[in-house]
Amino acid sequence: MLKFIDEKIRLWLGVLVAAAVLGIPAYAADTPAVQVETASQIQALVSSLRKQAQAGNGLAIATLAQYPNHYSQLIVRTRSGEVEIHQKFDEMVVILDGEAKVITGGTPQNPRSVRPGELRSPSASGGTPAAMATGNLLHLVAGTPHQVILPPGGFVAYIDVKVAHANQ
Repeated sequence: MLKFIDEKIRLWLGVLVAAAVLGIPAYAADTPAVQVETASQIQALVSSLRKQAQAGNGLAIATLAQYPNHYSQLIVRTRSGEVEIHQKFDEMVVILDGEAKVITGGTPQNPRSVRPGELRSPSASGGTPAAMATGNLLHLVAGTPHQVILPPGGFVAYIDVKVAHANQ
């Protein structure tokens, strides 16, 4: 059973604290000051995204909210991903369901730009593994290489909040 309520509350408290610390406005004129996704809405979206990921390339993403200096996404993976490096955004990741490991740090091999401020690499050497399990919270500072590795037949669903790095 998915444990959305506790994780979602913890996530949004983290976003609000980070926004306050970084001086990020909570909303802009063209965005709602409060946006709520219920646990049942999130659960339905996870189910839909999981089907999309299984039928496609193993990755499905839905944007939950977008504000001037941060945005949140619901991400479902059914396959391991590449090494990612986000140069302009810090990330807060809350695992909703499933499990995987994330390899952080290390030296990306043959990185390539996929869009301004974002690099991808097929692998990295010398990284450190960490557990991605239901309820875990990961903080990734801009520029930190990271790669999600799933066990065979596994899946993981998580909310990813990207916050403009303080030096932007």
